Amino acid sequence: MKKLKYIASLLVYAVSFMAFAQESHTSYFMEGMVKRHELNPALSSNCNYVSIPVIPVFSGLAIGANSNLGTDKFLFKRNGEIVTGLNSAVSADEFLGGLKDNNTLELNLKYDIISFGFKKWGGFNTFGLSLKSSTGIEMPYELFEFAKRGQVDGGVTSYDLSDMKVHTTNYVELALGHSRDINEKWRVGAKVKYLGGLARADINLETMKVTMSADKWSIRETGKAFYTDALDVRYKSNGEIDDVDFGEIGVAGSGIGFDLGATFKPIDNLTVSASLTDLGFMSWKGTEASVNPDEF
Repeated sequence: MKKLKYIASLLVYAVSFMAFAQESHTSYFMEGMVKRHELNPALSSNCNYVSIPVIPVFSGLAIGANSNLGTDKFLFKRNGEIVTGLNSAVSADEFLGGLKDNNTLELNLKYDIISFGFKKWGGFNTFGLSLKSSTGIEMPYELFEFAKRGQVDGGVTSYDLSDMKVHTTNYVELALGHSRDINEKWRVGAKVKYLGGLARADINLETMKVTMSADKWSIRETGKAFYTDALDVRYKSNGEIDDVDFGEIGVAGSGIGFDLGATFKPIDNLTVSASLTDLGFMSWKGTEASVNPDEF
């Protein structure tokens, strides 16, 4: 049962040290940037290009993160060093006082395998093959209280960790795009994308209560989960989750997406731009499960 506290502590460290490196949207306004079409498919490069990561993994990797809390809620300066809120030098009241009832974190990753663009067929054409991942978690206040305070004064201590949610979606994207001028003022563009699902998991712990005493810990939970073969979930005879491990990565879903965009130039030195991106759907095959539905 103490694994749960280790997991809670790990989440605190992950939130504290996450690098908020994001794709720069400044390129949206720079005509010389070749990847402007990813924000609006009507935008194009002034020249043909080919993009292949020079350094495996890192040079083609873009990271974006969103949270309703800043890093100042998890990182504290003590004796000239930066420590997390779990450090003994940070009081529980100071650490927990900055948290919300529901704390959210979302991490988006994109890795470009290869992309290129060229002028042909009356416009500009793009091709891109990339890996994409989106992972989010909703964490109740008492999860952090559990990680910080633990069992209080050796007595019976209970925490309500209900409404904790985790989701992750991981897929390959193959995108083909075309943009062209309609006239001197209007330019339009579109992309069609094939989406090949690799792994997905959605876990919703509707109820989760932890009780600690001197001689035992107990956890009771109800919830629902959906996961593909990338997760190997093993259950006990009473229906409780016994262990979770990595499974097999394969084609677990498929879908299609579209990007639509246009630009309008009413006068010189002024361009109005609009786009709709990531319109579409994905269909997944996996396992649906209920976590101890009759426990309470």
